[in-house]
Amino acid sequence: MELCKELNLSELFKEESLYNYQNENVVITHTLEILMETEQAIRMNFFSLIYCIEGYIQLNIGEKEYLIENNHLCFIFPTTIISKVIECFKHYIKFINLITNRSVK
Repeated sequence: MELCKELNLSELFKEESLYNYQNENVVITHTLEILMETEQAIRMNFFSLIYCIEGYIQLNIGEKEYLIENNHLCFIFPTTIISKVIECFKHYIKFINLITNRSVK
């Protein structure tokens, strides 16, 4: 089994330069940079939505590769493992991250 890095919403709160909006329950960013900082797979411990406004992004969710293009929306549930994030040169996205009120193990 592949080891993966745990990513909690609190880590996104620390990256002030990345977000467009935040409160105690949500962080909205315009980049997936935090997912691309490591070669390691990342286990998300919160709900996320990726909305692609322009261009495309390619990412692996679990063992499957997905292409998220213009006007596509991707839901990511807690405990999901993401790897291999690739953004096209000219893209614009919203990465919406919502806190979950339950502990994810």
